[in-house]
Amino acid sequence: MALDTWTIERLIALAGGNAGLRDRIRLQADALCALGGPMLSDAELDTPVPTRLLSKDTVLVDQPMPLRDLIKGLAEAELPGHTRQLLALLPGGAAAEAAP
Repeated sequence: MALDTWTIERLIALAGGNAGLRDRIRLQADALCALGGPMLSDAELDTPVPTRLLSKDTVLVDQPMPLRDLIKGLAEAELPGHTRQLLALLPGGAAAEAAP
C-alpha cells in the first residue's frame, strides 16, 4: 500500500492495468472485512503484532500493536485514502478526489 503516485502507477502496471488493480484492491478489502468479522476471536484481535508503518520515508509506527488496531486503521484511513487517490487518476480526477 502506498500514498505516492509512483508506487500506485507501478502497482497498476504489476496488476496488469486498472482493472487488475481494482480486482486486487477488492480482494484485499474482502480479506480485511473477513478478518474484522467473526473469523477472529477477541483474543486474536488483541494480539500484538510487529508493526512498522512508513509514510514518505518517515516512520510513523515501529512497535507491536494489536491486530485489531491495524485492521481498524486500514479500514478507516488507508482504504478510503487510496480510493480517493485512484479516483484522482481517472479523467476529471480533481473533481473525483474532492468527493467524500
